[in-house]
Amino acid sequence: MTDDKNKSIEPSVDETIKKVVRDELTNFINISGVGNKNQLEILTNFNQTDGEVLLRGKTNSFIVIGRDRIAGPLSGKGGSAHNQASSIDLVAGHGGTRPVNTVNGAKILSDKNFANDAARIYISQLCDLDKYLGIPKQFVNFTPVSKAQIQINDGRSGVGIKADTVCLVARENIKICTSHKEANSRDFSTCEGGVDIIAGIDNLNKALIPQPMVKGNNLKQLLEKILIGLQDLQTSVTNLADEQSKFNSILENHSHQIISAAVTGPPISNGQLTTINKSIINQSKYHFANMIDFEQTKFEFLVDGNEKSILSRYNRVN
Repeated sequence: MTDDKNKSIEPSVDETIKKVVRDELTNFINISGVGNKNQLEILTNFNQTDGEVLLRGKTNSFIVIGRDRIAGPLSGKGGSAHNQASSIDLVAGHGGTRPVNTVNGAKILSDKNFANDAARIYISQLCDLDKYLGIPKQFVNFTPVSKAQIQINDGRSGVGIKADTVCLVARENIKICTSHKEANSRDFSTCEGGVDIIAGIDNLNKALIPQPMVKGNNLKQLLEKILIGLQDLQTSVTNLADEQSKFNSILENHSHQIISAAVTGPPISNGQLTTINKSIINQSKYHFANMIDFEQTKFEFLVDGNEKSILSRYNRVN
């Protein structure tokens, strides 16, 4: 009987096996994505219109140059045939974690989806940006005490950025500015807009309204005035207590002797009382002056719109 362990593989078969292994390894490398090479994954079929230019590589990331829309061809300002509604849409991860290209063998077209697409920078000449990004209504058309209206970003040009995380890094500094003198892109006068910071736009308390941000330097001045006032008040109370103690001592050491209904005994010194009365009067004047100063401080720092108000006229936060 021949020992199977000692059988040798025919050279042609051995070479075929090696070739198959090499080909499979090559195929794996070519579709695995290792080294930023091609990867086998589902690629969406973007629903491109004849008015759009699509710049796309080999992934679900692309640039759409066309007209304003946030979903299908009938959405947005472009969908309702507005003119001057150009847009540039930069998308990474079209379709998010569940991209689709076929269902039961039928080709499926995918439109833009501001909610599900993974990351986007959207630039539009004419858009309703608040609506597109789901900004809550209580943060628009609201006029706080400062009379600075929070602008509703509809029917204007806009730039929207949406992703899981957005980081802005500057090696020196970052400026976030609004302009109140220039006309906007529709050639309308601009309103006095500001900076709104809104956390949790999809889970806000309906009763919540935006609040003006606090200006640090003005708040510091106010707190310094309050602390000085408290120190002065403490000193004044201490002085009054000291004068009261002196007055009590005079009364304790003074006595009256009653003989036949006639009052005798040394009278209280007019000089002593005069000194105490002057001190009390001076403290009262000081308190009155402080009351006037406190009212002035309240007007300067706590009335909206004043130069030293601790609240920002334009910038708000929730």
